[in-house]
Amino acid sequence: MSYAELRQHAQRIEELAFETAIKQLRIEMLPSGRYIAPDSSPISDEFVELVREQNSGIAAMFEPFLDLPDPASLALMHEQLMEAAQALASGPNGSIDPVHGLKFVASGEMNKIDHVKTTLREWRGGGAEVFKASFLEPFTDVVGNHFSLVATLMAAIKAEEILWEECRKNLDELAHEAINAFDSMGDHGSASAVILLSLASSIVSVGAAITTGGASAALTAVGAATQVAGTVVDKMPAEEAPAIRLDAKTPYELRQQILEGLYEIAFHVLRKEQQIADAMIMSSETVARMRTDFVSPRPTLADLSRRTILTDQGLGHNA
Repeated sequence: MSYAELRQHAQRIEELAFETAIKQLRIEMLPSGRYIAPDSSPISDEFVELVREQNSGIAAMFEPFLDLPDPASLALMHEQLMEAAQALASGPNGSIDPVHGLKFVASGEMNKIDHVKTTLREWRGGGAEVFKASFLEPFTDVVGNHFSLVATLMAAIKAEEILWEECRKNLDELAHEAINAFDSMGDHGSASAVILLSLASSIVSVGAAITTGGASAALTAVGAATQVAGTVVDKMPAEEAPAIRLDAKTPYELRQQILEGLYEIAFHVLRKEQQIADAMIMSSETVARMRTDFVSPRPTLADLSRRTILTDQGLGHNA
């Protein structure tokens, strides 16, 4: 079985529900397609349709789960964010992902700012002082803040990837066990299966509580000022994982257990999605509140005229 075949499995489960109900009523289908009772008396088409209707709707129950996000596409997004983080890594020792603790080698492009600082060391004038104070000096911190945001996004995307992998896995297992349950129910038997929801126990949270050490302190990827709780895959002991039980004695009761199982999966998906959304909202609020720590100001020189740009208040001069 696989998630890609979930639609077919759902249709098969609905067929088995009807077939098992017919068997438990000891009704037999003849080669002609007609149904007869144990005493060989004919069963009306209306009664057969009533049994079918009572056991219908299972395939429709799976419909909301047939087009879930593709974990492979999320894995690709995570790789792209890894590349972005690598491009932003800076400093003599590179940068450390505050979420997972991954070490990123310093980007040669980012460290070229040191050459710029050296080249402009003797530059004097109004424009020079503003440029140095508002752009050159905070550059490393601003880049570090960008790195932290990329790391937070990486954590969120990885959490989404794990979430949908486990969701697909649990849905596939539910369909598989439901088919087995109907097959084993037979004439007088009962279903007996327990599905442990790895979906609920595999993802703890993605927290993005980014704080700074002071009103003017910048977020840096390697400093103690950055606090980002990451994606944690923490498998709970089997006995602690939420369980879906398929132990019904009739097809209709088993149908209800399948429905409850789908509700349970949906509940845990929504709960995990909310955790991820909350983390992203916190990150967004942090950026909005501390915008100047993430966005370099507009250069003063950009607003000077041709007449003033060459004065001491503009480009100034070399010392």
